[in-house]
Amino acid sequence: MPNSPEQPPIAAYNHQLQLQHPLLLPLHISTLIIPLLLPPFPYRRALSIALIIATYISTTITPFSPDPEISYAVASLWVFSLRVLTIHLFSSPNPEAVLYRVGSVGKESGLQGEAKKTDRAKRSANAYGVGLKKLCWISSLLLSPRGLNWSYQIPAVSPLVLPSTHFTRKSYAIYLFRRLVTIYLLIDVARTFCYINPSRYILESGSTFPPPGFLATILAALSNGTLSWGFIELQYLLLSVPGIWILGQHPSQWPPLFGSVEDCYRVGYLWGRGWHQLLRTTLLPWGDFLCTTLNIRSKYAGQVVRVLVAFTLSGLGHANAVYVVSRGKFGRESILFFLLQALGILIEIGVLNGWRWLRPGIPEDWQKRWGMYLGYAWVLGWLSWTSMFQIEDMRRLGFGEPVPWSLLRWGLGWPQKCKGGC
Repeated sequence: MPNSPEQPPIAAYNHQLQLQHPLLLPLHISTLIIPLLLPPFPYRRALSIALIIATYISTTITPFSPDPEISYAVASLWVFSLRVLTIHLFSSPNPEAVLYRVGSVGKESGLQGEAKKTDRAKRSANAYGVGLKKLCWISSLLLSPRGLNWSYQIPAVSPLVLPSTHFTRKSYAIYLFRRLVTIYLLIDVARTFCYINPSRYILESGSTFPPPGFLATILAALSNGTLSWGFIELQYLLLSVPGIWILGQHPSQWPPLFGSVEDCYRVGYLWGRGWHQLLRTTLLPWGDFLCTTLNIRSKYAGQVVRVLVAFTLSGLGHANAVYVVSRGKFGRESILFFLLQALGILIEIGVLNGWRWLRPGIPEDWQKRWGMYLGYAWVLGWLSWTSMFQIEDMRRLGFGEPVPWSLLRWGLGWPQKCKGGC
């Protein structure tokens, strides 16, 4: 992507940076897996937390690769680090006892009393030895954080309505191929737009709000959202390949990662229903813990605390990935982006509570229909403004180069690589 001369991308000088030791990342990953692989032992929780934090801090000192996109991807593994940290902190008496697979519809059968305890004990990972079965249990905790058919399943995902429940391996392979091609084409379009419009839709260094062109701002938000969605979906689909064809999982254990766009008429619904729920079971326990510690009983106050804690942790994690790649030069915009999402949700909560209190004499069906239309406009406008902060961080890192081979460029007769713009 062309860049302003005042703010060269971090990629321009990353080759001069000292890189982290190649064994540091495997060491950190081993601290996430090995303690869970072993049977519970005294002080395992404290020892695991100390090792995770110590090795994670070491990975944030220097980038993994001179390529900013590779370093950013590696730094984004913080989601797994925080997940395992959360599992150790909030799983009592131990993760093996409380994180287990349940019935086919995501809840336990009608067993009661001692029969229910016995049935749960049979499914408990406490009975697993150190081996493949325990390793599969760990992989499910890390790669399926939405908890489909597990004791920690989030309510936003229902296995009863997922098309993947009807897939065989053959039909899933066909679906996977079509999906990957579609995602690649959409990323191609979004990245081409980013590359040829660097100054029309993002904040140049020293510029002020708003950037020129309302339509360009909306297209920028849509392009940014498409790229974020596309790469996350792409990684999820590729991870399903070893899960299904090596670990023997059924395609139903890999349900669609994102919800319906139709549900995204509130900022809260966008993040709670439409967007992936990979961080929900990781972030919510921290908010619940704070509410319990502070003895917060008010439903409204509890919502505020949980939203602020979740988006603050998410913002810090994403900003840290930018910080690692840029060696401390950037990252503030990413924190601001996620804090603004929390603000948007709190604004919605206040407006909706005020609307219910006023009880205007408007027919309920009219409120529902036009409220959704207004909601879509609100969400699009809010994201068009707030996403500029995250886009600025990505631009400074040098992200946004065209895909390796662009069908769009080929169709338009453009060269595959553009020097100095297209």
